[in-house]
Amino acid sequence: MRAFIPSETALVLGGGGAKGAYEVGAIAALDALGVWYCGGKNSPYIWLRCPNNMGIWEFFDWLLETANVVGTPGEGFGECGKGYFRLTAFGDAAKTKEAAARIVAALKTL
Repeated sequence: MRAFIPSETALVLGGGGAKGAYEVGAIAALDALGVWYCGGKNSPYIWLRCPNNMGIWEFFDWLLETANVVGTPGEGFGECGKGYFRLTAFGDAAKTKEAAARIVAALKTL
């Protein structure tokens, strides 16, 4: 199984069929799991607080190893990004659905 590169992580598309599937699947799962996030509905990005008090690099490694999905540690965006993780939104519908499903499945194991 190969890892998704950041552009393939694509959890939200600006209008394509994957956006609705994402909002129903991943957003609902983040809500149900109690993971704080913002964005993802009218934004090309989702920012989430790393679950289980994981550090951002620990979460990066865990998400890559567990779900084969790559995102961006918020630390790269400066002081305000510490403790947060960014998932980006540019890719095709099939990859969006697959990445969202992998993330949801991985988060449910925590």
